Amino acid sequence: MFKIIKANEPLTVTSLKVLIYGEPGVGKTSVASTAEAPILLDFDKGAYRTPFRSDVMEVSNFLEIFSISEHLKNYKTIVIDTVDTFLDFIGSHILQDDPRLAKNKLQFYGRLKDEFTNVMKVFSAQNKDIIMISHLKEKEEGDLRIKRPAITGGSYDKVLQVADLVGFMYMANTNRVINFNPTDTSVGKNSANLDLVTVPNLNNNPTFFKELLQKVKQSLNIAIQNEKKAVDIVKEFKDIIEDADLEVLNSLLSDLPTLNTATKKQVWELMKRRASKLNLVFDNNSKLFKQEVEQ
Repeated sequence: MFKIIKANEPLTVTSLKVLIYGEPGVGKTSVASTAEAPILLDFDKGAYRTPFRSDVMEVSNFLEIFSISEHLKNYKTIVIDTVDTFLDFIGSHILQDDPRLAKNKLQFYGRLKDEFTNVMKVFSAQNKDIIMISHLKEKEEGDLRIKRPAITGGSYDKVLQVADLVGFMYMANTNRVINFNPTDTSVGKNSANLDLVTVPNLNNNPTFFKELLQKVKQSLNIAIQNEKKAVDIVKEFKDIIEDADLEVLNSLLSDLPTLNTATKKQVWELMKRRASKLNLVFDNNSKLFKQEVEQ
C-alpha cells in the first residue's frame, strides 16, 4: 500500500541504513547486535565468534533472501554480516543464471547493483533499520593509504549511496570508536553530524546502538522540520515582496536579523530582485533602500 505525502506535510525518518566497516575482531557484529530487536543474517558463517550476538539466521543462497520476509516481522533491525560476502552470494547467483556475464564485467556489475537494490527495497518496505557490516580494505591514493569498506567492484558506490551513515570502527588506544566523518585516510558518511563515537562496554550498555540510531533519527527529523519551517518562512516573505513598494521593502529589513543565515540569504536575494525592478538601490550609510538617482 503506497502513501502520498503532501508537499506541506513533513517527511519522517523512521528507519536507517548504516554501514559499519573495520578490521576483523574490532567488535562490529557485537555493536550491531545492540540495535533494536536485531536479526543477524550470517552470510560469513562467523556469528559464533562474537561474544555478544543477537538471533542469527544462516543464509545459504541468494534466493532465500526473498522468502525470509515473513520470519522477520518480530525484528526491528536487519544486520547483514557481511555485506561483502552477501554481494558475493548475489554474484554467484547471477553467474549461475547467466554464465556469459563472467566475460562482461560491465554488465555483471550493473546487474549486481540492480539485484542489491532489489533486496534493499524488500527490506526497506518493512520499515526496519538495516545495518551492513563490512571488512576493511586499504587503497593507495598518492602518498595516502585510504581505509574503505571491502566491497566488490562497481557495487561499492551503490552501497555507499543507499547508506545514511557510513562509519569506520577501529581501536584508539584502548577504546573502540566509530568515526562517521570522512577523513583524508578513511571513508565516512555522517548525515546527522555525529561526533566521534566511543563504544562503551556492551555488557553494561546492551542497547547502545539502538539509542545511537534513535538519536540520529531524532536529529534528522528535527532538521527536516526546521527545513520545512524555513521553506514556509521564505514563501511568506516572497508573497509580500512580490508586490512590495519602497516603504514595505524597508519595513522588512528589520526582520532579517531574526532569520537564520540560510533563510536570511534567500529573503535578501528576493528583496534585492524586487528593488532592482523598482529601480531602487540599497544605501549602505542609512541601511535602507532608496530611489536610484539618475545620472
